Amino acid sequence: MGFLSHLCSEIRKLRIVFSATSAAAVLMLLWFPFVEPGTATYAIVVLNLGLSIVLTAVNGSAIWACKQWRKKRTDEVVSSDN
Repeated sequence: MGFLSHLCSEIRKLRIVFSATSAAAVLMLLWFPFVEPGTATYAIVVLNLGLSIVLTAVNGSAIWACKQWRKKRTDEVVSSDN
């Protein structure tokens, strides 16, 4: 059992993390205009926003890779049956 098969077996958890990080990014974007630049709060919002965007991209990439991997496996099984 390879890394991708193990990762894809946890696809529901990936989707939950994707949703949570996406929501966090949206909340930080909504909060961003109301924070005064140069304050500690501003630094935290910028860090949270950056981290949320990176984690959303990583999770989105993992979900996409799982869909491609499952499609490839399904195509291989179908072609081997013929």
